[in-house]
Amino acid sequence: MVDTVSVPVEPKHSRLEPPESYFVPATDIYETADELVLVADLPGVKADGLDVTLEDNILVLRAKPREEPKAGGDVLLQEFAAGEFYRAFQLPADFDTTKVQATLKQGVLTLRLPKSERLKPRRIEVKAE
Repeated sequence: MVDTVSVPVEPKHSRLEPPESYFVPATDIYETADELVLVADLPGVKADGLDVTLEDNILVLRAKPREEPKAGGDVLLQEFAAGEFYRAFQLPADFDTTKVQATLKQGVLTLRLPKSERLKPRRIEVKAE
């Protein structure tokens, strides 16, 4: 299993820095023989409000939900806060970054990070003498 955790590292680049205040999206990460799959909940986020970067083996998710116009009248109660999402993960170096796939469907981001051939398990044939 690849050890993948949130990273409170000192970023080298401003794109990796978290915003002043943000929400941490609920995220599931699982591993198959061929890839690492990350699924993040980003309610209200559309593709144009999403930024996914992979730099120095740090995967960063930044997202801002699109604010819907109010339907007139004054807000009497508002329990849903809208704000920016941010999450960073340290990844091992052995992923094929040229083949990463990302899809966003109904506020759920799915990232597929293919393992390099070096990381994939392989069966070693044993010859008997």
